[in-house]
Amino acid sequence: MKKRPSITLLTVLLAMVFAAGIGVYSSYIGMKIYQESSDHLLESFSQISETFTLFVQRNWTVLSQWDGQLKNADIAHADSIGADMQANKESWHYSDFICSTKARSTSRRTAAREASTASAA
Repeated sequence: MKKRPSITLLTVLLAMVFAAGIGVYSSYIGMKIYQESSDHLLESFSQISETFTLFVQRNWTVLSQWDGQLKNADIAHADSIGADMQANKESWHYSDFICSTKARSTSRRTAAREASTASAA
């Protein structure tokens, strides 16, 4: 009968060690998950920041080119500005744009004609 309390004491002691081990392991895993999540978020934010910076720099370059051309623009030389813009389109990485007044007025007339046809029908 004397062995019974020592076995109970040993069982309780092992259970406490096991519970403490689980608690330490859980805390360690929680910190690792937090650290890795923070690292991934920091990496994502830095990539987004770099991409946004490149995008803004490219747009500023395009706007500065347009600014120089439009400040020096003369109505008599409007066709040459359009040709310059078409030539620089590759460096701007835009797929297409309308830069001539003829194309804009034609598209406005087409839109007005379609609107009047739709309202008449």
